[in-house]
Parts: sequence; structure tokens; C-alpha cells
Amino acid sequence: MFLADLAFIVNYPNVISILNDLNNDGSSKRNPFTDPKSSDYFIRIYGEPNAATYRITSAQIIAHIIFMHTFSILQQRWKFSAKKRKGIRFQEDPEWQPDDRVVLFQHFFKGNRTWVMTDFDRHIIDVWRPKGSVVIFGDRFIKDKQRLGYALCSYCGMLEQQIGQFSTHQQRRLCSQKCLNAALAEDNNVE
Repeated sequence: MFLADLAFIVNYPNVISILNDLNNDGSSKRNPFTDPKSSDYFIRIYGEPNAATYRITSAQIIAHIIFMHTFSILQQRWKFSAKKRKGIRFQEDPEWQPDDRVVLFQHFFKGNRTWVMTDFDRHIIDVWRPKGSVVIFGDRFIKDKQRLGYALCSYCGMLEQQIGQFSTHQQRRLCSQKCLNAALAEDNNVE
């Protein structure tokens, strides 16, 4: 009820000038405290009409206008945020089939998620040679895991999910047969 009364008072026509006139000389052509349409609202918020009430009302009206303006902005934001859908939505394409451009790594470790690499990903790995897990998780996470004893694949940068999961070949940890073949082919090209 307080907010409804305050909304009426703030939207009353020329309320600031009327209240200033009432405060200065106690008279105005329109007195919202005595007007039958608005008296209930003003009396409930500010009290019975007298010189002290006019002075207090005149001093508080600006703060009430600012409060109601801010409150209305907050209400609009709440309404807008309620309309927005929250959460993650996944869209599946039932027609999707892997083709030659997509490489699926599936056999790193039982229960491991599948990684999908596109041509661009392959190009980045061939040219830039980042360690894959560093790109995904960040240096700090990988350094912490390495301190705990986990290793990265020497070729693609995949992080072990269990300590000692990757096989060792020529003092290099490799996660899959594919990485072993690629590393051997690279070694043969260098020599």
C-alpha cells in the first residue's frame, strides 16, 4: 500500500511546485492534502495537513521521486530478466555424421569424453604445436596436475586422467597409437 500511495504522490501533477508553495506561504490553488481525490494518499504517507507536514513533505518529495524512479527501473530489470531463458541449452542435429574433415579421438581412457578436432584445430596443432590440455584448461591447472604426477602426451598434449595412464616410448609419454605413429613419422622426417 505504501508503494501504491507513493506512486500516486510522485505522479501527482506539479507536485513539487505545489508543495513548495504550501511550505512557503501555506496556500496554493491546489492542495493535495485537502483535495478529495488525493487527500487519502498524502495523509497516509505524510500525516495530517499543517505547516510542519508541508515542510517535511516539501523536503522529502525529491527523495521519494528518486526512490520511485529507481524502483521502477529495478522492476523493469526484474521483469526483463524473468523473460530471459536461463541455463545451457543443447541443440542436437540428428542428421550429423562425421566426415573426413573430423577426427574423433575415442580411446584415450575408458569413460573419457570424445574430442572433436576440425581442420582449423589440426592446422593449429601442426603449425603452432600447443599442448592441447594447456589450451583448454590453462597453464596453472596443468602445472598443478603435473606437480601431482600427471603427464601430458608428448605429441598432442592430452592430460592423463590417471597417473601412469600413458605409455612411454623413447622417454616420451604418448596417449594413443595415433600419436605414437605421428611422433615416429615426425622423427623420421627430421632425420
